[in-house]
Amino acid sequence: MARRALLLLAALLAGGAAPLAEGVMAGIAALPSRSTGFTEEKTLPGLSQPLLSSGRVVFTRPDHLEQITEAPQAERVVIDGDRLGVELASGERRDFALSENPALGLLAQTLRAVLQGDLATLRALFVIEEQGDMANWRLMLTPRVPAMQRFLARVTVDGRQAGIAQIVIQQADGGAQRLMLR
Repeated sequence: MARRALLLLAALLAGGAAPLAEGVMAGIAALPSRSTGFTEEKTLPGLSQPLLSSGRVVFTRPDHLEQITEAPQAERVVIDGDRLGVELASGERRDFALSENPALGLLAQTLRAVLQGDLATLRALFVIEEQGDMANWRLMLTPRVPAMQRFLARVTVDGRQAGIAQIVIQQADGGAQRLMLR
């Protein structure tokens, strides 16, 4: 009898409602490439006031991400495949291979996984805690990869349905970056 109850419980769990992270990421994965406004607030150790900026974020599947800052100063950051490009208001451009900077590469991989709805990658990199329901959810991502733990304390993603409202990146050194999407 106990064995039968365990089998029934296992069947219910396997076929029952998906955990929140699965539902959220499936909804995000179903969205087409997108563009949205952002406001960003960065706090850095040693600075008394946060740095504020605003502009647009563009994500094109499979892995093209742009952050186009309009204020307070124009800047364009593009992550495309293994490349990171930064274009300043002066026209100066710098390019980097993400594979040559593991910390930056892992951060880019994290942002793209969130925007792609790639739960498998997020589970490989993070322990995921969930709060709320599909109407108003929060995913708290704590690094499980030792290389990430050296620079990243936690990533928190808040949203509603399949929409991401904000991403907060808490750095191991106490700094933080809060990206609010409109």
